[in-house]
Amino acid sequence: MDKGAASSDPGLGRFDLLSMAGIGRKKRGDNKYATFNRRMLAATVDSFFLLLVAPVFNRWFPIDMSAFRHPPENATPEMARHWMLGVLTDPVFISSWLTNMAAQLLVFCLFSGICWHYWSATPGKMLFRIKVVDVESEQPVTDRQILLRMAGYVISGLCLFLGFFWIGFDRRRQGWHDKLAHTAVVVIPWHKPVAG
Repeated sequence: MDKGAASSDPGLGRFDLLSMAGIGRKKRGDNKYATFNRRMLAATVDSFFLLLVAPVFNRWFPIDMSAFRHPPENATPEMARHWMLGVLTDPVFISSWLTNMAAQLLVFCLFSGICWHYWSATPGKMLFRIKVVDVESEQPVTDRQILLRMAGYVISGLCLFLGFFWIGFDRRRQGWHDKLAHTAVVVIPWHKPVAG
């Protein structure tokens, strides 16, 4: 790989899916968009912040695990399989689990939306020097774009997370949620001190 090309890439850029797969060459200016890996690392950091409030969800929206407490003694593999199938299809377990997950998703969306509104970035994105902007003007996103982006998260996730993996193959590194909201995630450049 050319040393000049590597040094012009801002941080973690050479580790995106395109370069790992050896697909295409980056055009000049394309390195302003945050790579798939950089965005996933930022999302991982944000997930750790949300883990801090997970005990609250489990207290307010407990998952009913009562069906798991009575496994059959001396069960044959066939009996154990039927028991586990019954547990996993237990309506009380499923509804309590879905309620807990819906509450966590709602808080995650509120957390992200507030961060995008005030700072154009969540704490993870701030740590990795990236921010969410309007794709054309590169100005902060509007509240309408924030709502569309949240809806896009749901769509991207429901389709086997393909909407998130799309980031690794798109020229502007946009996921489906970015395409829906007309947003992009860009790298915040380091500012060099002005010689005086």
